Amino acid sequence: MMVPTTGFDTVATATATLESARPLTASQRIARWVRRDGWPTREGGHDPAKEAAVVPVPDASCAACGGSTGGLGQPRASYLKGSFMDRNAFRVQHSASLCSACVLLMDDRHARTTILLESDAGLRALDRQALRDALAEPPEPPFVLVVPTSLKKHLIFRATVAGDRDHFPVQYEEVPAWVDRATFVPVLLLVEEMRAVFSGDEILSGRYQQHRIQAFGLARWRASEAVVAAHRASPSFPLLVMAARRPLDEEQGSSTAPSNDGAGEE
Repeated sequence: MMVPTTGFDTVATATATLESARPLTASQRIARWVRRDGWPTREGGHDPAKEAAVVPVPDASCAACGGSTGGLGQPRASYLKGSFMDRNAFRVQHSASLCSACVLLMDDRHARTTILLESDAGLRALDRQALRDALAEPPEPPFVLVVPTSLKKHLIFRATVAGDRDHFPVQYEEVPAWVDRATFVPVLLLVEEMRAVFSGDEILSGRYQQHRIQAFGLARWRASEAVVAAHRASPSFPLLVMAARRPLDEEQGSSTAPSNDGAGEE
């Protein structure tokens, strides 16, 4: 009979063993800070983390994140609820085990509702302004950036650890959006100019209201739209529009809640 273990000290010891065995996954990197400090809040504090019960597991690799289990976690068949819909996204389909990090993260709403930036400096919860700044000037790698929009999905196990500041992945909802800063930042600045007049929905769709085109200036709009149109199909473009600073943000402070695309305003 397997006896559940709930102490964070036991799991922390196993995590230290994992670090010497193979690189930590996004889940394992984030979980190490949550165990130590709790969940970061956008106000700068921390919410306590739940202690997740773990038991010995037979598989060396976690089904969800693909990292080493260190022999501790939960059997995926008995742990996951029938309503869990993300099994097809698991990285190691033949594994029957979840690592202790994924068990911790899957059992807490913070993992589904908070924009998270993890690096060797710690774990931060970001508002939209801080997300914009992190995309333009990311931390030294390795780092992990996860941006939920539906606030319902388990995303962290899908995320990839970034190894480069100039070309890096962002887990944007279910999409792995790769950011090339040399291209991303100039388009971001252009979209921020457009947001002074146009809504996010208009920029995302390419369907603009005529009175706003006139307000922006026809020639200026044509030049700006030509640049934006070349990037509209990129998986990172909705992320860019979501993060773009808007005049209202300057006056009232940026929104602290993730939104589905940063758009929808008139």
